[in-house]
Amino acid sequence: MSSTAPTTAAPTPAAPTPTSTPEPAPAVLTRLVISLDDVSAEYTDHVDSIDYGNAAGAIALIESIAGAPVVTEVPQKAFTRYEWDGVQMVTSEAGQFIITIATSSVGAVPVQTAEGVAVGSSRADSVAAGATDGYDGNGDGVADSLHLGTREVPGTESLALPDAVGVEYVELRMDGDAVTHLVSPADDFHDL
Repeated sequence: MSSTAPTTAAPTPAAPTPTSTPEPAPAVLTRLVISLDDVSAEYTDHVDSIDYGNAAGAIALIESIAGAPVVTEVPQKAFTRYEWDGVQMVTSEAGQFIITIATSSVGAVPVQTAEGVAVGSSRADSVAAGATDGYDGNGDGVADSLHLGTREVPGTESLALPDAVGVEYVELRMDGDAVTHLVSPADDFHDL
């Protein structure tokens, strides 16, 4: 009698299970920050900073949030004004810009200075963040604007203080005790 060994079939390899890699979440713009050096867009995973010599970049940033601006050419002054709801940007032919913010948010994106001051902040909170008295337009002893982050600009002369070096700062325009506008960069050596 012959005996045959039982045969076993080789196991069939399992088909690989398709795996899906989740798409990374898109970066979300969480805040705009106005400083004396630049305008920064803070996203959930990175920060884009646009210095005041890059008007095209700043216009593109605000357009991405607020849509197309109203554009006004002012050739006799050699500048162009771009306006959105609560935002104004004045650009020079050289590509520099000054931004004025009159809202606490552009669309759904909050806007603050690097020190945390926003439109609607109180005078006391602004001073606590480092702001100092600026221009007192009506002479009542209460500054109509505050200066934040003030620094000297060598080679300039202040128009407000004869024989003093000019300074630049983020201007906080006030209505009573509340901030109504953020303006940057502002200075005391240009005569507008």
